[in-house]
Amino acid sequence: MKELIRKSRRERGYQIRYSIDIFGEESIRDNRGYQAKKGKDIHGEYFEESDGEFKTAIKRNFRGELEYQENDFSATLGKDIFGKWSYKDSDRNEIQFSQVTWDRLLKRFGSDKDILWFMIDKMFALNEKGGYGAAH
Repeated sequence: MKELIRKSRRERGYQIRYSIDIFGEESIRDNRGYQAKKGKDIHGEYFEESDGEFKTAIKRNFRGELEYQENDFSATLGKDIFGKWSYKDSDRNEIQFSQVTWDRLLKRFGSDKDILWFMIDKMFALNEKGGYGAAH
């Protein structure tokens, strides 16, 4: 919140509203169409952000997988019934990790959420360079 205030305090007519509801959900909304929500539900933490034309969300589903949604692009990271971790996205990329690789990723990034962000960044980079998957 402090970052948004610092960034926008000199802009004429800019208004921002920050609130926390009784369930602990944090909400930010401004007079230019930006809005964000962050909270916890029975599956874990979630985050949603929108600026009117661009929408992003990350949450954990009922199977415990992390789900990422950005307009028409989506990705999941989770364990299958055999305990193997895998990444899948709407560009038809699919990667299954060995336990050794998964342990290395966890050591490097610290959490499955940070691994998902890394994978998404890599898949977008590949798409922009004409690599795997469809271009956005």
